[in-house]
Amino acid sequence: MFPHSKLKDADILAAKPKLKSYKLSEGGGLYLLVTPYGAKYWRLKYRFAGKEKTYSIGVYPQVTIRMAIMARDDAKDSLSCGIDPVENKKKIKQAKITRNKTPHVFEYILHQDGGITVKKHKQSLTIAANEIELLLNILKLSL
Repeated sequence: MFPHSKLKDADILAAKPKLKSYKLSEGGGLYLLVTPYGAKYWRLKYRFAGKEKTYSIGVYPQVTIRMAIMARDDAKDSLSCGIDPVENKKKIKQAKITRNKTPHVFEYILHQDGGITVKKHKQSLTIAANEIELLLNILKLSL
């Protein structure tokens, strides 16, 4: 049990499915939604830009009471900074998907003058031959 929690593990374990979904309130907009199938989902009800919204935190017991409270507090901190937690979660998820799809492939182009161009996606870096010599000399000195 988390020191500030209203719900206890025993309360959650005792929550049985009913004909309709129902909520067990934890406080601060956080509640546990119990479905007719017996699934238990942590949700946070909040307002952003004048609209009521719901933030899905996770499934009990994978997400414990303590974790749900911490997620609620993080979401409240985001709201106080003017950041919608649902939109923020979507952006983070999209960034992870994009990062995982992005291959870590570099393209090297050697120039006739001894220079090199390194490309990755739309970015490139060109190093002239005299700069390469300078870098190699610095490396020799540091060894």
